[in-house]
Amino acid sequence: MAADHHAERAEAETPNGDFRAVSVCAVYGTNASGKSNVIDAVGWMRRAVLSSFRHWDPSGGVPRRPFALRDDAAAHPSSFALDFILGGVHHQFGFSVNDDRVTEEWLYYYPEGRQRRLYERGADGVVTFGRWLTGRRKLIAELLRPNSLYLSVAAAQGHEQLGEVFRWFRSGLRLATDQDFAQRLDHTIRLCQADGDRQDSAPVMAMLRFADLGVSGLDIKE
Repeated sequence: MAADHHAERAEAETPNGDFRAVSVCAVYGTNASGKSNVIDAVGWMRRAVLSSFRHWDPSGGVPRRPFALRDDAAAHPSSFALDFILGGVHHQFGFSVNDDRVTEEWLYYYPEGRQRRLYERGADGVVTFGRWLTGRRKLIAELLRPNSLYLSVAAAQGHEQLGEVFRWFRSGLRLATDQDFAQRLDHTIRLCQADGDRQDSAPVMAMLRFADLGVSGLDIKE
C-alpha cells in the first residue's frame, strides 16, 4: 500500500481513496540492515497460511523463530499483519503466535472504506464472526487446532469466501529471494530477449527506454 500517488506507476485506488495498492514492492537498505528479515517474515506468514492446518504437527506447536535480539524472546509472541486488495476491496489479515499456539487471528475488509469484521480469534481460542462472513463458519471452528490458522482450515474445507483470501496468499503474494535466483534469472533472460527480429519488442528494452537511460540495445552472453 502506498500513501502517495505517481501517475507513471502501476497502482490502483482503494475504495476509500486514502491509499493506493501497488503490485510490486522492493526493499532497499545497507548491508545487515534487516532487508532479508523483512522478506523472511512475509514468507513465513505466507507459509503459515498455506501449511498450518495440513502440514504442521498437531502436537508440535508452532515452528517459528522468535525475534532473537529481544530479551527473553521465547516469552513474547510473533505478530504478522498484511493489508492487500482483493476483488477491488481493501482487506487486512493478521495473527500472533507463540511457540505453542495461535494467540490471535483476525480478518477485516473495508468495502466503501468502512471496516467490517469477518472474524476474530482471541487468546482463549474462541472465534467471533461478523455477520458478513457466510458459510459453515462454526463447523470450521470445531476443526480448528490450537496451532493452526482458521483461514487455513477454512480453505481446506472449501469455504468459498475465505478461499479467495487463501488463494491470494498462494498465488497473489510472491517473494523474490536468493533461493529462487536461478528461476528468476531465467525469467529475466526471457524478458530481455526480443520477439523475432524486433529488438524493441523485448519487455526489458521497453523499460530501459522508459527510464531514459540512452540504451539502444542489449546482448546476452553466457
